[in-house]
Amino acid sequence: MTATSASSAPLVSVIVRSMDRASLRDALRSVAMQDHRPVELVLVNAKGPAHSAWPVDLEDLKVRFVAGDAGQPLRRAAA
Repeated sequence: MTATSASSAPLVSVIVRSMDRASLRDALRSVAMQDHRPVELVLVNAKGPAHSAWPVDLEDLKVRFVAGDAGQPLRRAAA
């Protein structure tokens, strides 16, 4: 397998469904530590209202924060 430059590598989207648990920090760090670039992180607020800001610096990752409809909690399939 040959190395691919970052400019020609495909975008990888990682979807993280969050209930705002303490383990979110480790999950986001794991995504940020991956070698592949470009990476897009889609952080889905499944908790509902009052989700805190993401707890780590995500360096060069593109981040999209997605909230559910009307601030209601989201089941796994809906997220």
